[in-house]
Amino acid sequence: MKSYAMLALGFTFCITASAASGNVVSVMTPYQTAQAVSEMTIDNSQIVMKAEANKVASKLTSIDDIVGDYEWTFYNAFDSDEYGGWQLYNLSISLSDEKNTVLISGYNGLTWTATVDVAASTMSIKKQFAFTAKDGADVYLTPFRWDVDDEGNATTFSEIDALVGTYEDGVISFNRIDLIGLPNPSQRDSFYGPLLGYENTMTNVPVAEIDMNEWNIIGDAEYSDGWIAPLYYEKPGEVFYSVKVAQNKKDYNKVLLIDPYGANSPFADVNLNKTAPGYIEMDMANPDVVVCTPRLYSGYTDNKNGNYYNYNTEGYLYYLKGLSFDTILERLIANDAESSWYDPTTKTIYIYNCIFGIESDKAGTYTWIDGNQQPIVMESVIKLPSNWDDSGAGVEGITVDENAPVKYFNLQGVEVANPEAGQLVIKKQGSKAEKMIVR
Repeated sequence: MKSYAMLALGFTFCITASAASGNVVSVMTPYQTAQAVSEMTIDNSQIVMKAEANKVASKLTSIDDIVGDYEWTFYNAFDSDEYGGWQLYNLSISLSDEKNTVLISGYNGLTWTATVDVAASTMSIKKQFAFTAKDGADVYLTPFRWDVDDEGNATTFSEIDALVGTYEDGVISFNRIDLIGLPNPSQRDSFYGPLLGYENTMTNVPVAEIDMNEWNIIGDAEYSDGWIAPLYYEKPGEVFYSVKVAQNKKDYNKVLLIDPYGANSPFADVNLNKTAPGYIEMDMANPDVVVCTPRLYSGYTDNKNGNYYNYNTEGYLYYLKGLSFDTILERLIANDAESSWYDPTTKTIYIYNCIFGIESDKAGTYTWIDGNQQPIVMESVIKLPSNWDDSGAGVEGITVDENAPVKYFNLQGVEVANPEAGQLVIKKQGSKAEKMIVR
């Protein structure tokens, strides 16, 4: 069975932000913010998050049923170390002004149209103009079909009338041999990006909602923001201000910042949202891996990207990918990334790996980059009020079991029974993991 490593996308695109500083937002895939450390085979089931059964229709009853935000998982047919492998993009489907037609957006600033057949529960994407390349050639989003040999390698391609996906239970599935790409007629076999799909799926994920009846407001937290502040401050980590904080009535591990960018924040003048409150939710069930709920409106809005949805890489991997705390911690360690954590002695939460979505791509993994096109690595710090009650929440009670068995893994996530001297491994004991060289 042929296997392919889950690799980062080989292309980085930017969209302009609205801040006076002129910074831009860099599109980053989940595997650029947290590289996968395991391999997957081409015969594995799709990497998707199932939408909640009560939030999606089993079949289409109207065109409105297909509208929403999707994770698009596909196999990139460029079988090379740089471009080949499983890929994931976050897309949004919205209604078009034309009858039975929707707009698909979220792939590097492109928007294309698709026709929906409600009775058949299908969505069809036909050939259409995409953009004009730097060499002056018009590039078209184009559906293809490929022939494969016995080893699963592409042999020949032929253009087809449409890429057709079937909707069922919030998932849009496509024929595994049908592709879609962006060929430049002046460049042989060019596709301008990993849109060559294999075992395509698009999966709708509902946006999280907040019911304040489920929360107790217990005071003000001192907050330093790592999501929006890099746009406006030369030293954003030094800017602290007060934000209302709440604790979940049923799960004391859950923390809620209420309207962190509202009228009482330093961002009141630049925030275009003046009415609807926003929230950032954190879960401290494992203090070594604090997760921020993705796809939750933060309350910040600009005139370029609309609403912002703040979370962290841990939250993406936990909520949308279904990974365990231990696996997330191992992945971060393997990629020399710090994990968000909670310090019970000072009642302080440190959120690393701050990423966010925007209105057209709510589950997108965006971050800011500086003038040298380098990602701005920021943290958010939440100093909880002195009356914060984590008794009974299990926050302070979670410790490393000194008697727990020790396991070793290589950097690909494969367990190593007897690591050799000089080998770089991940040592795991209980809920703790660390990278080390075997002596």
